[in-house]
Amino acid sequence: MAKVYISFLGTTPYTPCIYYREPDRRESTQVRFFQQAALELYCQDWTKGDRIYVFTTDKAYETNWLDGITEVGEGVSVVAPGLGELLKEMKPECDPKHIDIPPGESEDQIWKIFESILNVLTEGDEVLFDITHAFRSIPSLAVVVLNYAKLIKKIKVIGIYYGAFEAKKEGKAPIFNLASFDTLLEWTAAINQFNEAGDAQKVYDLAGKTAAPIKAKINEVANCLKYFTKAMSTCRGLDISPSALALKKSLDDYTDVNHFLPLKPLLEIVRKQVDVFTGHTLRDGIQAAKWCFDHNLVQQGFTILAEILVTHLVEEVGGDTKNWHTRKFVGNAATSLACEAGKKIPASKGKKKIKQAKPKTPEDIMMEKQCNICPTYTDVLNTVKELKDDRNDLDHAGYRDQPKPPEYFEQHKDIWLKKIIANLSKT
Repeated sequence: MAKVYISFLGTTPYTPCIYYREPDRRESTQVRFFQQAALELYCQDWTKGDRIYVFTTDKAYETNWLDGITEVGEGVSVVAPGLGELLKEMKPECDPKHIDIPPGESEDQIWKIFESILNVLTEGDEVLFDITHAFRSIPSLAVVVLNYAKLIKKIKVIGIYYGAFEAKKEGKAPIFNLASFDTLLEWTAAINQFNEAGDAQKVYDLAGKTAAPIKAKINEVANCLKYFTKAMSTCRGLDISPSALALKKSLDDYTDVNHFLPLKPLLEIVRKQVDVFTGHTLRDGIQAAKWCFDHNLVQQGFTILAEILVTHLVEEVGGDTKNWHTRKFVGNAATSLACEAGKKIPASKGKKKIKQAKPKTPEDIMMEKQCNICPTYTDVLNTVKELKDDRNDLDHAGYRDQPKPPEYFEQHKDIWLKKIIANLSKT
């Protein structure tokens, strides 16, 4: 894994200047080219295997890369060393090279510059990108090519620097590190991945690389977000409400932090998705299923809906919603009691069906005593049976007689949501 310095050279007769970096105010020597200051301040520990590239047009190569005549006063000129010679003297072990590029006067030329930058990068490089002497299109191009290379070549951006000569005071100019904008772009992509696909892994990974002032707070948000999304994707019904409430609290705590303010609007996108969770098991279950459907987690959504209905029936007959045997007993009884739409089930038949369920346990006996409630919920019982059928089709990957096509589930997810909300509202 090598470190790579990428820079650009213009045609200006550059004026000597001292550059200083923030926040430690460490200064370079007086230099004519910003690249010299960058190597002094950021590349002092670079060794053989690390690489230095300066991109030049034909005119920049002739004017500033090669040795040339430079005017230093009225009527006085000297032969000054070009940037190529200066960099080789500073870092011979890194073998500084210039790369020819077109002047960027057309879209086709800009694409060629893009390709030239990409071609000097290799897998896993740590990149320091200098835009100080770049022409106008390069800063925006840098953002694109660096993020493209992060995906294609797994590079890491360690700095995006700009030597602000125009902000010079008393012969000294500041250096701006614009890497925070690249970081913001990464956070934007990570939050968008959560927003679109319900995947918080990128948010979690980014939080681990966050600077110290906000690391603890943002780590808490990331941990809670990961807990919430994992609970959804793995259908952890008992964790739905706790994970959502924990995430809401972590977002509330983060609002007290004033560092990296652009992140707050992004986290508001997350907040809007979890504000609907209140801690009520059944209502949160409905919201969880809807969240899954919105993020294309179709199988998880159907599973959660089916289990929420069983939870409802167990509550109605006074059972323990966390007891697996009770849930299975009530679910099987509900399926047995289900009838064709509109057909009434005599209470005696309901009792008979439940009594036939095996094995008998104290929970079963309690269910038998309260089985008269089942015929009261004919619509709910039918819904349990039909929804379990769809859920089983998904859970068994369609390996059954007459499996439903993929589009069926997409078409019916909203229908099931509305039907279950209507059924629960009757009770």
